[in-house]
Amino acid sequence: MQDYSHISVTFQQPAQIMSPSGPEIQKAKMMPAEGQRPFNNSLQKWVCQYCGCALHSKPGFIDHMRKHTGHYRYTCEICGRGFMKNSHYDGHMNQHQGLQPYKCVYCNRGFNIRHNARQHEKVCQQNSQNS
Repeated sequence: MQDYSHISVTFQQPAQIMSPSGPEIQKAKMMPAEGQRPFNNSLQKWVCQYCGCALHSKPGFIDHMRKHTGHYRYTCEICGRGFMKNSHYDGHMNQHQGLQPYKCVYCNRGFNIRHNARQHEKVCQQNSQNS
């Protein structure tokens, strides 16, 4: 596992909220640091020093930081492009090899990425129902 100790992290704690019964810390209520984008509620956030994105978990934070630092989980041996997900890497390799293993069940059009084929099928299905 790579060492990410050189990356500074802002770790935010829940904000104190005033309520009718007096001050209390409300579970799962956080405020973004000044100048940062708002984010979903959670007790803890890992905040990216590059873009200000706040993440819920350390593994998610490490994956996010890999995008900025160029340390991807999967790297194409042909062109050097990096990917965080194996499925994205597989689709990319299909493109290099000219493969389109995923076919639309309505029009038989081929795709190198499964997700793209499924999205296309939804449109084809709607078009066939409207015809």
